Amino acid sequence: MLKRSAQLFDDQQYAITLMNGMGHIEKINKYFKAEKVIAGTAMIGTVLNDAGDVDFIGKKGTGTIHLVNETEKPDKFTKQVVSEFKKAQLGPKLTTNFLGTLLTKVIYNSVVNTLCSMYKLKEGEFISASVSTKLINRLINEAYHVCDLAGIEPLNSKEEEFNAIVHATRDVTPLHYPSMYQDISKQRPTEVDYINGYLYDLGKKYHYNAQAHDFLRDLVHLAEHAEIVTQ
Repeated sequence: MLKRSAQLFDDQQYAITLMNGMGHIEKINKYFKAEKVIAGTAMIGTVLNDAGDVDFIGKKGTGTIHLVNETEKPDKFTKQVVSEFKKAQLGPKLTTNFLGTLLTKVIYNSVVNTLCSMYKLKEGEFISASVSTKLINRLINEAYHVCDLAGIEPLNSKEEEFNAIVHATRDVTPLHYPSMYQDISKQRPTEVDYINGYLYDLGKKYHYNAQAHDFLRDLVHLAEHAEIVTQ
């Protein structure tokens, strides 16, 4: 998409990206300088029915967006973006911790998106399982150890991340299927390699084996395959 659109870009434009995983910043930087990149994450449940046709899940105004400049230095335009998102009731929060902001959502997705999607569970159904607490803690512990080794400080502590996962799945979007499930159900490749796979690959750089994340990545790929061959 970036390659096809390159003729439309100029050096005064900004790229704003809200992605579930990692790996996108390096691609965007081929077309936009770091000072023109605003990244972030969204905790807003949606279903994309078609191009421009979006259903929002959960109560209005309960979602949040974290925004962060790649340079970690907010400028005038970034503050204008935050102001516009506030008017839209999207709950924007501006941070100055680039990788920590992105990894906080990656960790959330590495638990909720993958586990719900593999077993075709709504988020509320997942969190009601007696084993969910054990699974959440194991995946969080591995992910935070990887972040410690890499010198990355997520926005939340481990306890805060655990509580955020429980609150979101139980109280905010209990009827929501994660976007990864929507991909599997439509026989599209998932982004698991850029979520659990990213955490595993980052750990490998520091000689740490985040084996639960690696195993879960393989199981999601098996779920993708199963959806195709069982139809």
